Amino acid sequence: MIDDSLKTDAPDRLRLLIVSALVDGTDVSEPFFAFKWIEALGHQHQVTLLTLQRQGRQPTCEQLPHVEVITWPEPRLLGRMERVRAIAKPGWTILSHHSRKWIREALRSGRTFDVAHQLYPAAMRHSSPLRHFTIPYAIGPVAGMVTTPPAFAPEVRSNAFDYLRQLDRWRLRYDPMLRRSFEHADAVIGAAPYVADVLSGLAIKRFAVEPEAAGGAAQSRPRTERSSGLRLLHVGRAIRTKGLRDVIRAMGRLRDRPDITLTSAGIGEDLDQCREEAEKLGVADRVRFLGKIPRAEVDELYASHDLFVFPSFREPVGSVFFEAMSWGLPIVTVRRGGPEAIFGKGGAILLDVETPDQLADDLARAIRRLADDSAALVNLTRESIDCYARLGSWSDKARRISAIYGAIARTS
Repeated sequence: MIDDSLKTDAPDRLRLLIVSALVDGTDVSEPFFAFKWIEALGHQHQVTLLTLQRQGRQPTCEQLPHVEVITWPEPRLLGRMERVRAIAKPGWTILSHHSRKWIREALRSGRTFDVAHQLYPAAMRHSSPLRHFTIPYAIGPVAGMVTTPPAFAPEVRSNAFDYLRQLDRWRLRYDPMLRRSFEHADAVIGAAPYVADVLSGLAIKRFAVEPEAAGGAAQSRPRTERSSGLRLLHVGRAIRTKGLRDVIRAMGRLRDRPDITLTSAGIGEDLDQCREEAEKLGVADRVRFLGKIPRAEVDELYASHDLFVFPSFREPVGSVFFEAMSWGLPIVTVRRGGPEAIFGKGGAILLDVETPDQLADDLARAIRRLADDSAALVNLTRESIDCYARLGSWSDKARRISAIYGAIARTS
């Protein structure tokens, strides 16, 4: 997962400066991944972390006692704007300002750092405060800017976040601060290979691929006797790009199989449309819409279902795939963006994305085959478990990233 120029033994303990948005081991997605990255790196290096502290959450310094943690409070208003905070990262401007000031004062006082790393945000729309200094630095894992397939565009409702995404590619071409952030970086780490194509218009010094989540041994799921059929699961925001509507349309093509059921966990703007679609197709009695549920209940769903179906066609990475694999669930998804990168060497059934009808047909065909062929389902389960194991532990990932640190520290 590291290009040839970065293949080297991990260095000795380094003085490592990390700038990352929210870091919280009690959260999910980016804040959780950031916590796991820093926890692992803190056992291999002397880490100083610059981050924002969320109001009402366990202090980051208590979660990472072996790391020097420097925090500034996140404005309370941002805590009430969960979706805006997740997509636009308005707190990054605040953190970037404080980080730039702190680093400048630290260097003036005689402190030195071997390497710096802007860990998160993952989106490639945020300029880095590290570009202002001479410390060799890495950015990533970054991801995003996966486009909507043309045939699906009429069904994707545009909102302010979509306009923000459309602006991203323009900014990569013309925003000097953003371009400088990536071109001055000594290494850019992509969460998937497609990121290299997104950044192809920039003079990137080094590029490596490292998925944002770790793997390991999958948890054991309770084995229940299943005479026929399948219990399908979709977990994620109910927005058009996440593919829930496509799974429901596949269910409509499986009306002759009442033993195949679907459970959806998640809320979003497409949920009402999905309910209407299920009613119209005559499968509402076989689809459960649970909405937003507690984390523990989501884990129970992973443990009790037979197949994870998540045909998200604009997915930068897809943290739910790592969750599903951690429970040993076989997976059906699409050959595009993050899923293609995760499962390119096996671990899931990957379907093409051409038109909504084609995708629904292919989903139905794959689901029917797995419902009828228990050996195929068992083999797909093994592939998922093996794929999760290949990702390696957080310690393994920290060692791979440490090899990058060593390479850029020596050549800068």
